[in-house]
Amino acid sequence: MTSFRYRAFEAILRWTKADRLIGKAVDGAPGRAAKLPGRLKSRTECLEIEGRDLWIIHPKSGAGEAAYVHFHGGAYVLGLMPLHFGLAEQLSDRAGVSVLLPDYPLAPAAQVGEITAFANRVYEAALERWTHVKIGGGSAGGNLALVLALHRKAMNAPQPPHILLMSPWVDLEMAHPANDGPSDEVCFSDATDLRRAAKLYAGDVAVTDPRVSPIFAELSGLAPISIVTGDVDLLHTDILRFADKAKAAGVLSKLAIYGTLGHIFMLYPTPDRESALVEMGDILRR
Repeated sequence: MTSFRYRAFEAILRWTKADRLIGKAVDGAPGRAAKLPGRLKSRTECLEIEGRDLWIIHPKSGAGEAAYVHFHGGAYVLGLMPLHFGLAEQLSDRAGVSVLLPDYPLAPAAQVGEITAFANRVYEAALERWTHVKIGGGSAGGNLALVLALHRKAMNAPQPPHILLMSPWVDLEMAHPANDGPSDEVCFSDATDLRRAAKLYAGDVAVTDPRVSPIFAELSGLAPISIVTGDVDLLHTDILRFADKAKAAGVLSKLAIYGTLGHIFMLYPTPDRESALVEMGDILRR
């Protein structure tokens, strides 16, 4: 049973027509990346990589030897939002690690190859400073974390010690009947706009290519994968299919499913995400 605050937050999302943001961005009206909240200025660095911001949110105790690179969601067409900074703050404090939040390039100005290369550059920059760097992300950011790991596997480069996925977008083809609803999900009512965004991101690469949709990849040899998700999510069926494949490949470390919660519920500033935050903090702390 969700809390009153959760239901109220969903009502706000519906009232503001949050489910139309992806479609508007695909049609050429992307929003600007959010500014760093004032409360985080004293504990945050901002570096520049290839002309784009890389925010580093340190724990209150200060920077240590461990870091976590988090790729934000938004179907590869939406930039950083205030809720992304809030999640990074929570993870940093609970795990005691520095959280790197890159403002990576978006479609249609950039496609999968350029975005993956940028993600790898961010990870390599993190390795120059920290000895222990995990990666992960939410929704499309979870996709990017997996694509990065697969890219490094193909390059015979060292894998990150762990991959943390939050409601990951693992199948950009979205051919499963469950993707067409009906759904109670407030972020998107069906897969139409997601499929349009996927094509912009993929460019000349097929959406079924493993470099775009990790569900079609050979997963053996990747780092241990933890998945945290809610079961009221248009992507839920695809996430379960991916989890089964990861388990068969011997790389699934954890699958945590939270009942009655929707897509990327970890962003919602409500008490319903508390258990998930504790669990994710433990994963990043280890």
